[in-house]
Amino acid sequence: MQCCSGTLSTDDCLVPLLCCARRPNDQWLTEQQEAASIRAALRSGHALVLNFTVPCPPLVKTDCEGIWLGFGECEANSTQLLRFAIEVNAAAGGQPCPHLEGETKRVAC
Repeated sequence: MQCCSGTLSTDDCLVPLLCCARRPNDQWLTEQQEAASIRAALRSGHALVLNFTVPCPPLVKTDCEGIWLGFGECEANSTQLLRFAIEVNAAAGGQPCPHLEGETKRVAC
């Protein structure tokens, strides 16, 4: 059958259970074997989720909190560069920050 040789042909691949899927280690598996492997992995992952996770707490409406931080010394032109740092991101419909993280401005010093 041409499916397993890597040249797919619609005439040769009409029976899906006989077509093959290639694995990274060059083993050929039928689609049925591949599906069984995927189902087993899903069951294993499902068991991990059920046994080793806890539900996330509900989101609380939180407004963004940020601060302007001095960046460097007062320069010869009597200005200092400030950088905006976000300390708490907005969540669950809270007010967004008025400035972007890392935004800069100069102020007199």
